[in-house]
Amino acid sequence: MRTPSRTLPVLIPLALAVSCACSTTAGDGGGYRPEPWLEDLDALEAHMGSVYANLEWIVERRGLDLPALDRRTRAAIRAAGSERAAHGALEEFVAAFDDPHFGIERRRPRLIGWLFRLGGDDQKDTREDSPVFETGASGREVCESFGYRDRDHGFEFDVGALPRWSALPSDGAFPAGVFVLPGDRRVGILRIEHFAEDGYREACAAEWDAGSDGRTGPCGEECLEAFRKLASHALARRVVRRVAELKAAGVQTLVVDVTGNGGGTEWVDPVTRIFSANALRATRVTTVRHPRGVRPMTDELAAVEVGLADPALPDSTRAVLGEARDRLSALLAELQAPCDRSPMWEGRDPGCRQTIEAPSYTTGVFDWLPPGALEGYAGRADLYSPFGRDVPSGVWTGTLYLLADRGSASATEGFVAMLKDNGAATVVGERTYGAGCGFLDGGLPLELPNSGLDVWMPDCARFRIDGTNEIEGIAPDVPIAWSDLGGSERARALVEVLSHR
Repeated sequence: MRTPSRTLPVLIPLALAVSCACSTTAGDGGGYRPEPWLEDLDALEAHMGSVYANLEWIVERRGLDLPALDRRTRAAIRAAGSERAAHGALEEFVAAFDDPHFGIERRRPRLIGWLFRLGGDDQKDTREDSPVFETGASGREVCESFGYRDRDHGFEFDVGALPRWSALPSDGAFPAGVFVLPGDRRVGILRIEHFAEDGYREACAAEWDAGSDGRTGPCGEECLEAFRKLASHALARRVVRRVAELKAAGVQTLVVDVTGNGGGTEWVDPVTRIFSANALRATRVTTVRHPRGVRPMTDELAAVEVGLADPALPDSTRAVLGEARDRLSALLAELQAPCDRSPMWEGRDPGCRQTIEAPSYTTGVFDWLPPGALEGYAGRADLYSPFGRDVPSGVWTGTLYLLADRGSASATEGFVAMLKDNGAATVVGERTYGAGCGFLDGGLPLELPNSGLDVWMPDCARFRIDGTNEIEGIAPDVPIAWSDLGGSERARALVEVLSHR
């Protein structure tokens, strides 16, 4: 585990995250024995005890009866009579948690495997040597090596039915345009279909090709990682340019369309900040206690101690750095304190929580810092991630609406929650899906020892300003039955809402 200051939870698109109830199963030959499947259930429950970040929330807030679920699943496995039916019993066990980031199947979906490899914690896929690209390599070749592809980023409703619709020239990534409400009120609409760089291969390739003249010698692991960060920032700046183009078109109100956006990665945070000039306080995030996090957090705490020992450090920085030391120390103490959650399967209180309760945020140990904070400290971006980005914030300063629906999930819920909870946007549409946080540094997947089934579950949880876990979804401020409407009906419904506000 790394601390959230180094990386945000990796968040996956909804369509590939839902646990599968129809995938390939083990064979149905004779001689079925329930014992191996019961052992797999034991392994699954033990893994959940150490890795599953939403376990307490689902028991305490949703009222899931763990002992009853355990008894029901064991009885189903004993009575299964075939491996296919036993596999189904485990799938029903997972489905009882109603958590889109919790899944089990024979073969892990391709994108989930890619995310685990990206995080560096894949227990199943063989890591190959990092590629090395010569100077003349094409951007397409390089970006495809990252697993990037181009998606369909178009609007999912008939924008041509919006009054006096005028589309901005296409940029290949973020469709946008202007329509006009009664009273000549100009409204801009910007589509963000995906919150991860892997869906924008063309933009990544263009960035590589644009820098080819200044590139000398082969580009290996460090060079490629530096380029990936550069391309990430460049992609976010494309959003900045679209917002600037809409402002130049005279729009007074902006709608950001994230319907059907199933999630993404940490790229969502700098994009979120483009849409508000206010100080946006980051969402609280927690992860599970696990040995993988001890060394990175210890190293970060040591770096802070070295910074505090610098006699030239400004007093203002020293004060903030001292607070960072206290926060990191509290996080590390919790991380190293074991918690046995096994009593929960018997309906007893374990007396502890596996999730870390000391404050931590999607930006690091601070939810907000002013621009000049931590001046003179080299590791400032490790403590507050926005300091390490080349992306302007506060580009949009006018009225902001977020258009969301049941398909808005995972990282998209982080986007919606942060702007809504900071009072920066009004949400229209439907309650979001309720996927919440996904995987920190690629997660902690499991292969069950007997069946070989792959299991993945969220090892982090994000909480809104009122303390609600994002897996409950985010309700709109102004409801629209978006999923029940056709293309032009959606356009009319949106216009109706905006015309009366």
